[in-house]
Amino acid sequence: MVRLVLGDNGLQAFLAETRNELTTSGQPSELQCWLPKYTSQRFAPLNTPVFVSTDAQNTRENPLMRYLLQTFPCTFFLHDFIRTSHDHAPPLVTINDTLDVVSGYDGTPLRDHLLPFVDAIVVGKAWKAVGTEGSTFSRFILDVLWRVYHGLEIVQRG
Repeated sequence: MVRLVLGDNGLQAFLAETRNELTTSGQPSELQCWLPKYTSQRFAPLNTPVFVSTDAQNTRENPLMRYLLQTFPCTFFLHDFIRTSHDHAPPLVTINDTLDVVSGYDGTPLRDHLLPFVDAIVVGKAWKAVGTEGSTFSRFILDVLWRVYHGLEIVQRG
């Protein structure tokens, strides 16, 4: 799992910056959190939007995510931005249909192979990112993507 913290209006800025890559569907003028925001100044920092990149299934119902979701009212997952056939309400933004591509070689659908890279790009553009120890995908995001997006030298290992 990679966690991304987007500072004040960071997710809004990311969405605006990538509007050509995303198709909006009535994008709200202000980011809508899943739970009510804290009103106390003491807990206001917990209102910071947090994007969690994970391969966990049913993220909002997953018991491993419970404390994170209860603590940060503005927690988002890639699934929050993908329209599915069983969605009850439209997502904030839908990923463009260009991800619904197939291999020119054998016709294999590529969407499921491309979505993790969309996840990685979002995390790479974060103000702060934290990876999972031992995860090669976290290492790629933190050592390469995040550093390149922030104008830093990549970390070379080995």
